Order: sequence, then structure tokens, then C-alpha cells
Amino acid sequence: VREVVLTDIGNGKLVIIDDRIYYQSGYEWDENSSIYSVNLEGGDRKEIGKGNILDVDEGNESIICRKGQRLSIIDCRTGEEKIVTEMGEYLILDNGVLYFKDNEEVDGEKSGIVHFKSISLDDMSVKRVEVAEDLAREDLGADITSDINIVQIQVLNDYIYFSYGTFGGTAYNYQGGKIARVKTDGSDFQVLAGNGRLVDYTFYLLEEKKKNYLIYNM
Repeated sequence: VREVVLTDIGNGKLVIIDDRIYYQSGYEWDENSSIYSVNLEGGDRKEIGKGNILDVDEGNESIICRKGQRLSIIDCRTGEEKIVTEMGEYLILDNGVLYFKDNEEVDGEKSGIVHFKSISLDDMSVKRVEVAEDLAREDLGADITSDINIVQIQVLNDYIYFSYGTFGGTAYNYQGGKIARVKTDGSDFQVLAGNGRLVDYTFYLLEEKKKNYLIYNM
């Protein structure tokens, strides 16, 4: 038997945490969309914030959301919202840790630096994942004037794997870049692929017999 418990203009992720449904009412591109929660019968609707739902950490009962360039974490238990950064870019949520780019730290003189941060949803501690500051200019050319984009990111065991590069042209196409890895504590940085400049930023990780394999297009 099918039963309709809720009717609304919805978009994005539909999340169930602790017997409540969380959803975004409005359109994906509308940063003023409201985030609501209802019980499993569709009643007791409460507005918990504004923006777009990006991800959810069920263990910490928290929602990652975006409003414009602002990234924040909403605690579903208390309704408290913690602003992570006013100018950020969501990368990935893994095992209770949110990885993001903090664009507040980048200015015109620092264009070309590869960097990102992490925040633990357990204790809200923030740390910068250090990447060699000359990496982008050294590997992609000293004439770079645009920001370096982290395009794809994945966490496997104790390592963060990510592809990065630049976009340009009238169609804003990928201009080339690299694939690298760094430990979650920021140590042991290593470029894995792209010495001849990658033509595709997509990659896949395969773990088999205690070994990690990187699959990508040259």
C-alpha cells in the first residue's frame, strides 16, 4: 500500500535521521531554499536552516549545507548551525571528517596554490591539510593566473587522493593537471600521475589484496 506522507517543492537529498525526514524545499540553485524536518508521518514540520543540503553524517546526526559560498554544519539534535567558512567549496565527507577548500585564504597573489582543510564533526576541530605551496606553479607552469581547482577527491585508508588542475577557454574546459595523494595528517605528499599533464581528471581507486591501485586516463 502506497501512502503519501508529504507533498512539497523539493530538491536535492532526502535524509532520514533519528526518525525524522530532512529535505530542501525549493530549487537546487536557490540559496534561499529552506531546509525542513518532519516526522515519518509528514507532520511536525520545523525549519532548521537555509540553503542546499550537500551531505549528511548520520553518526553525528549532522547535515552539511551550502548557502552561496558559505559552508555550514547543522546539528540535527540541537538545531545549532556552525559556519565552517564564508567562502568555501565542499570536497568530500568521509568517516566523520569534512574536507573543504577555504577560499577566504586565497587572494590574487596566492593564485595557483593547492590547499584544503578538514574539520572533524566529532569535536569540530579544524586543521589545514598542507600541500606544497609551489606545487601548482612548479608543475603546471609559472604563468598560471587562475585558481587551481580540486576536481575529484577520494579517501582510502589513511590517504587522500585528489586530481587538480585549471579550467579555461570559452567553454571552460579542463586544461590539464595532476593526480596526487597526501596522508590525512598532511604528511607524505606525492604526485602520482600527470607529469605530461592529464587530459582527464577522472580517476578510480581499487583496493585488492591489501594493495591500492589507481586507474586513470593518460
